[in-house]
Amino acid sequence: MAPKAKKASSDEVEEATSSLLIERNAPMSLQMVVDGLGSVYGKTAVSKALSALTQQKVLSYVEYGKTAKVWWPNQDNMEIMSLEELADTRLQTQERDKLAGELEVDKTELEAEIYQLKHYPTDSELKQKIESMATENATLSEELVELEKLDIPSDKELSAMDKKYKKYSQLWKAREDAVTDMILQMAEGLDKKALDVSEAAGIEIDEDLPDRKDIDIQYFDKIKKSRKRHSSAK
Repeated sequence: MAPKAKKASSDEVEEATSSLLIERNAPMSLQMVVDGLGSVYGKTAVSKALSALTQQKVLSYVEYGKTAKVWWPNQDNMEIMSLEELADTRLQTQERDKLAGELEVDKTELEAEIYQLKHYPTDSELKQKIESMATENATLSEELVELEKLDIPSDKELSAMDKKYKKYSQLWKAREDAVTDMILQMAEGLDKKALDVSEAAGIEIDEDLPDRKDIDIQYFDKIKKSRKRHSSAK
């Protein structure tokens, strides 16, 4: 809904109308002037102001047809800049353009900062994260206490255990190979399958020893890693 036109003196309407056209410095119709003034003044008051300003040679106009008119500032009244003033104006324009570019960069940086702030965790999310980390820290502290109680072998002891393990592994492999050769020879002589011969002789193979599933061939590596974690925890 357009604002209701206020009652104003002719001088006030003329001053407002003159200021608008000089500022725009472009042809404007009656309706354009009324709209440009925010519809504060009625069309009749603005029309009278335009006529008065034309008679005062503040404005020029041209008429199209019987009713259409456009007004613009009388160019004879416009001040013409000197070359020095024009150069100074251009310099000011360049400085303002530079400042506008800097402000645009600042605006972009601020927008990026606002975006990051919007995606930061809230206070409640941070509180939950802290509580979760505190619980995890307590659990790790308990595990560390238990680790410190362990009697972890030294490097020398681990080396000795490793040698023994390799020694007995080699002995076991040699024994296994000897028994395998014997079973194969017996199976060939009896013309039977090696598996049938081993079962008939009551010889247990690796798959028949459930206890062997508990033997971890990477036992020594795990002990070494445990020692490293224990040392770094201290």
